[in-house]
Amino acid sequence: MLSCLVLIAASCGSHAAPKALPLVHVSLGQQVTIPSAARADGFLTVTVYTLRDPVVSANPSAGADQGDQLSTADVQVCAGADGANTNNSNVLFPLPFQLALSDGSFEGMLNDPTMQPPAIFTVAAKLRPNQCTRGIAPFEHKVGVSVIAVGYGEPDPAPIFEWAATKTSP
Repeated sequence: MLSCLVLIAASCGSHAAPKALPLVHVSLGQQVTIPSAARADGFLTVTVYTLRDPVVSANPSAGADQGDQLSTADVQVCAGADGANTNNSNVLFPLPFQLALSDGSFEGMLNDPTMQPPAIFTVAAKLRPNQCTRGIAPFEHKVGVSVIAVGYGEPDPAPIFEWAATKTSP
């Protein structure tokens, strides 16, 4: 019986891990085409225009936690020929924007529908084929930790695109 368990354990470990797509560094304002392997939600292109760090939420009750600050990125997403739908239950991280921080960590986009102008996840929930929309991607991170880039792509193993941070004052 013990040899059977060893055989099962050995065969379970023989599956190859999914290969990570290479990280591509781009400049703010540059549009990128999402590789088909990373296009689960239907978005074909993404552009990050600006980064504001820090910002104050328009809703006083939705401010940053103690010791944190808010940041926003002005972004645009465009659907492919089949449209886009972030309500797809098969997509674990719809619109996977994130901040790459100076301490080596990443912070994902906040779910804060009170942000103004509208947050990208509220205006891009469903797009018709070849339609684009623009909004903000809100983030929260520790005070004193600098933003290096705005990333796009599943957080594991790493984003596939990073727009270098050139901060715009609030």
